[in-house]
Amino acid sequence: MMISLATTFMRPGRAAWLALALGLGGIHTGSASAQQAPKELKIAAVLASTPDEPWASSFLKAWGEVRAEKPHGLEINAPVYTDNAWGDPAEAALRLYARKGYDIVFALSSYSDQVKKIRNLYPKTLFVLTGNPNEALGGNSFLLYNRIYEPSYLLGVVAGSMTKTGVVGAVGYFPTEDQNDAMNAFFAGARSVRPDVKQKVAYIGSWWDPPLALESSKAQIAAGADQIYMMAGSFEACKQTVVCYGSYRDYTSTAPKNIASNSLGSWKPGLHWIIDQWYQARSADKPYNGNMDKRNFGMAEGGADITPLNTAVVSPAVAARVEAVRAKILAKEFVVPLVTTKPQSD
Repeated sequence: MMISLATTFMRPGRAAWLALALGLGGIHTGSASAQQAPKELKIAAVLASTPDEPWASSFLKAWGEVRAEKPHGLEINAPVYTDNAWGDPAEAALRLYARKGYDIVFALSSYSDQVKKIRNLYPKTLFVLTGNPNEALGGNSFLLYNRIYEPSYLLGVVAGSMTKTGVVGAVGYFPTEDQNDAMNAFFAGARSVRPDVKQKVAYIGSWWDPPLALESSKAQIAAGADQIYMMAGSFEACKQTVVCYGSYRDYTSTAPKNIASNSLGSWKPGLHWIIDQWYQARSADKPYNGNMDKRNFGMAEGGADITPLNTAVVSPAVAARVEAVRAKILAKEFVVPLVTTKPQSD
């Protein structure tokens, strides 16, 4: 329960004068109740896709892990969310959660237009916009990225080391900033070991359509790609002779003879950061101060990594090369270039 602070100034009464005369205390010119720190936290989320989609599923997984950790001793609810919501339905869901008293509402896609319409109506609700394209709004709206371009670079090192055709591909959802950066890093990693590598790029135009992603991967195979970064899911084509790479979760068991590794984006550091912002504001009964920059937690901060390299696919020599680069990224001795422009096929 929040206790609103109110300080009342008054003339010292008889008891205060008596205490002063007896040396028992000073004059109290006011009184204030200490703000009670919150003990519970209610979180909700609005998803643009199904909860099985990698971006959403990795978020829900991290939510469960952070909930078990009980930051600040908080009791946090199990995941509550609305999925497959866009436009007016997304706005209605965001509004409903705020009206029901949820403390933090994650808008897990490009929902800044919807949040902008309602956030001033619910100043006690902290809204979190994730990724791009989203507008930084400040106030009770925060902007959180979950970039995977650093581990994508490492996957590219594997692909560049292993390609026989000299052609590597990538299949994504939309040409958004946080899809483009991962693809560009993947191609940059491949060229770091094989400068003459050719790249093939495809976007399926949907946030979750495995059949369409499958067709795109088949087209890249037909164009000569033997290493494919399947950011849009669907690994059926990877069960052939090509080597594939997954994103945001571990897909290795889907095609254990053909998936070399996966990039992982961990939401845990971001969740802890958001919860800290909420807790500090609520404990002090102060308004939120949402960030206007693009907050991201990289590999050195525990926000991203790759899954262990699949020894059935990756040779020890390639694994050693990748681990050497990984160690430099973690030690901040090597900075992976962040390139957000849309990549093009060669």
